Amino acid sequence: MSLRMQFGYLLAALTSVLVGTIFLVQLYVILPTFEDLERESALADVQRCTAALDREVELLSHFCRDWSAWDDLYRFASDRNPEFIESNLKEKFFEIAHVNLICILNPEHEIVWGGFHDIDTLAPLDSQELFSVLTQAQPCLNQFGSLEDSKSGLIGTSSGPLLIAARPITTSDVEGPSRGTMIFGRLCNEKAMAGLRDRTNVNVTLWDLQNKDLPNEMASLQESLVAGPMTRVVSKDEVDAFGLIRDVFGAPLLMMHAKLPRPIMAQGRVAAYFATAFMAIGGLLTMLVLAFVLRSQITEPLTKMADHAVKLTHATSSRDSKERLNLGRRDEIGVLGKEFDHLIDHLDQSRKKLSEAAHQAGMAELAGEILHNIGNAANSLNCSIAQLETRISESKINGLNRSMGLLHDHANNLEHFFLKDPRGPRLVQYLFDVNQAIQEERVENQRELARIRDTANHISEIIHAQQAFAKRTDFRQEIDLQSLVSQAIAINQQLIQAMGVRLIQSVPDLPELMLNRNKITQVLVNMIRNGLQAMQNQLPNHRLLKVQCRLVDQRDLEIEISDTGIGFDEHTQAKLFTHGFSTKTTGNGLGLHYCANAIREIGGTISATSPGPGMGATFRIRIPKVLSDGDSRYEFEPELCAAT
Repeated sequence: MSLRMQFGYLLAALTSVLVGTIFLVQLYVILPTFEDLERESALADVQRCTAALDREVELLSHFCRDWSAWDDLYRFASDRNPEFIESNLKEKFFEIAHVNLICILNPEHEIVWGGFHDIDTLAPLDSQELFSVLTQAQPCLNQFGSLEDSKSGLIGTSSGPLLIAARPITTSDVEGPSRGTMIFGRLCNEKAMAGLRDRTNVNVTLWDLQNKDLPNEMASLQESLVAGPMTRVVSKDEVDAFGLIRDVFGAPLLMMHAKLPRPIMAQGRVAAYFATAFMAIGGLLTMLVLAFVLRSQITEPLTKMADHAVKLTHATSSRDSKERLNLGRRDEIGVLGKEFDHLIDHLDQSRKKLSEAAHQAGMAELAGEILHNIGNAANSLNCSIAQLETRISESKINGLNRSMGLLHDHANNLEHFFLKDPRGPRLVQYLFDVNQAIQEERVENQRELARIRDTANHISEIIHAQQAFAKRTDFRQEIDLQSLVSQAIAINQQLIQAMGVRLIQSVPDLPELMLNRNKITQVLVNMIRNGLQAMQNQLPNHRLLKVQCRLVDQRDLEIEISDTGIGFDEHTQAKLFTHGFSTKTTGNGLGLHYCANAIREIGGTISATSPGPGMGATFRIRIPKVLSDGDSRYEFEPELCAAT
């Protein structure tokens, strides 16, 4: 089967699968999600209506508390003074307080005073059954856990559901003992339900479950509502939501029924149908366009180019590699084919040139790094030689020659010379002084010769290190860090003294570390010299160089070299370790580049930071796993080991 036919079948299959998948997703995922949202919204409306009723009960309970904790009522519950009734419990009070029921019970569940009236007409309502419920012993409204306790909820009456609140009668300071119970009630009639509908914006109805005229349809839902609110789809445009309301004693009393529209589901169906339809149309058009484009513009040219590339890849002779594509097109694929032919023409030649250039560049870079490192060591060597020349020219040995000449002149009368001539005793003291000076010069010369020998050995190590570096090796050996740092500082000691640099060296007392001696020594020499050269234009009292070493993460070595030199900005920071880049007019840009390569070769990292130009710089080197396994738990406190 051709590539064109494969693409055609693939596009048709993908389009069909895409449209079918989207339709199924809309049908079984998106639409059920809309249904869940609609159900949650309906249940939330029912809960909102229930919460509104609970709020009414709560407000009624607060009003009841204002009366129950009152000294006058507390005395009335005991002495039943009729003046209290005349002053506070007239029929007009029902309208003012907006309550239908006022009842005062004594601790024996007996009614001290009670009234049940219509708020609008103040006409008495049938209260016999209601008062019978209020005075019953079990379940009882007259028992509280504390003086602050209350009972509130709904209760069924012949006049309809009644919101009720009961609190113990106490003094105004809520002190006891309780002398009974104060009860207020408010009928949840049609007027109250109209207010509830206005506040919640829900078409809600309350069904009395004790009503004998309750429709069978509603009565059958009671058992299902025990587990919680529920919904029922009536039609595609309407859904019913139901909730169960219990009375103050916990028994089912009312069924809340909310009739709600279904705008969420309607919008979901429209969105699902339109999405599926547009996806089907778009998929079909996309399939046709892509099939045409793939066939005429891409598939056929790519097939030809692929065949040609395979042929060139498996070419067994120079004749096969000289065959060309020659598409003859002027579009991008034609340009690609033409350039592909040109690429084949120059491939062998470019490969040879690239190999030769890479070899020459590598040799040049290696030679430049070697010369740079040897130059650093040679500078220290020259300083040591100059120091020796100065000591020789200023040596006390010349004075010794003059002293020996004076002794030679008085060789025949030495006794007279030392006893009678005043120059004799001074000559003896002078000889002692000259001898001591010559001994000191000898020690200093031997020390300088040792430094020259170390520097010469270091030059030899540089060459061996560069040879090892060219082979990409990372040979490590056990090294004393303090000795290694001291050696790097000693190589730069002449420049440090000549510049009057204040040196702070902080190297903790560590066990021997696993390091590449040659590379680390050369890196430290370069970094210290770089810091010294950066401070050449600073005032002498502002020249400070810090060399600090510490262990991090228990096994990694971190070396930090800070100076107070010229510093650098962010633009310079990005190029510091680049080959050939230097901030010095006489620099060749090899030192920091070598340091970066050497540290990376041994698996470490190197970075540089500066607060800004003229504010110094800090170079930080981190080398991993410098402690052997036996020293992995070594701990120490960094301390200042030497300060010069």
